[in-house]
Amino acid sequence: MQSQALYNFARAASLDGPGALDPVMRKKVDEYLTKAYTTLHGDATGLADLETLAKANATPPADFKINTSAEIS
Repeated sequence: MQSQALYNFARAASLDGPGALDPVMRKKVDEYLTKAYTTLHGDATGLADLETLAKANATPPADFKINTSAEIS
């Protein structure tokens, strides 16, 4: 559930053009995403990849999951 929520935040933070959030709000969403992602994952490794994936795809792949820091260790 957290992975899908962070995917949606990544999409909101990475989209630009018509229908996108204004730049100020995008920056706030991106700051929140970075904080939430690093809290869950343990660091920012993979965050740029998440943003790229979310920008290109409206929904996450069926097997999408962000590993928690506990799962990594």
